[in-house]
Amino acid sequence: MANPTLLSDGDLIERETWPEMEHVFPHYQDFWQFHIWHLRSANSIFLRGNLDESFEELAMFHYSTYVSLAEAHQRIQNQREMILFPHEVYWHLGRAGEIGLETIQKFSQIFKECTGQAAKVNAAPLDDVLERIRAYRNLIHAPIQAVGTGEENSREIPKPDKLEFYRKWSDTFYRRNPDDFVGVDVQLNADFQSLASALEGAWKMMCDLSNTLCTNRRYLERRSSGISPSTAVSIISGTFINVSSASASASTRILTRKS
Repeated sequence: MANPTLLSDGDLIERETWPEMEHVFPHYQDFWQFHIWHLRSANSIFLRGNLDESFEELAMFHYSTYVSLAEAHQRIQNQREMILFPHEVYWHLGRAGEIGLETIQKFSQIFKECTGQAAKVNAAPLDDVLERIRAYRNLIHAPIQAVGTGEENSREIPKPDKLEFYRKWSDTFYRRNPDDFVGVDVQLNADFQSLASALEGAWKMMCDLSNTLCTNRRYLERRSSGISPSTAVSIISGTFINVSSASASASTRILTRKS
């Protein structure tokens, strides 16, 4: 039997975004094949009920990391939205990175519990990228800063290490040093690529460890726990909710909304 793939067996978001995302985050699918796919009910995208809690959390963290990264990528492709609302794109990047760290921690916990050994996953590159992204992401809670204009009327934002000097509009417009600014598109694309690379590197390390983990008897016992739900509507490949007929139409709208 051929391995399942996101294009044929993923949920709606995964199937629609994977053709572009597989080039920047290929080990997301490998990890999904190692671990997440096996948590589903037979012939379904629903997770089984009463799963081992750590495995359900692993599925949730893994999927949420991907959705946030894919959302950021989609917004970056929209030039107008990227330039006008860079802080919102950074919110999705920050969320992808932070939940990515939670995924690594949960995987490492499961690995240690099942094998008795520490999982050697270097999360330092991801931490380093997040430190830069958080500087922009945290602006979502602050007053909107002024965005400067470059020589060719391009939109510019302060470089990460210069943000603290441009908290006021007047600083941006009247006391700006051109060397302190960078194009919005340049910075966002660089930060997206850096984050995707850091996630990909960590996921590759987890996949390498998974070759051993997935032959461990304790791991296989825990992964096989749970029962198939009788009535469920899928929201994501990592979770499901039980619904009544009265709420089914609302859930259907969620499922069919194009991301």
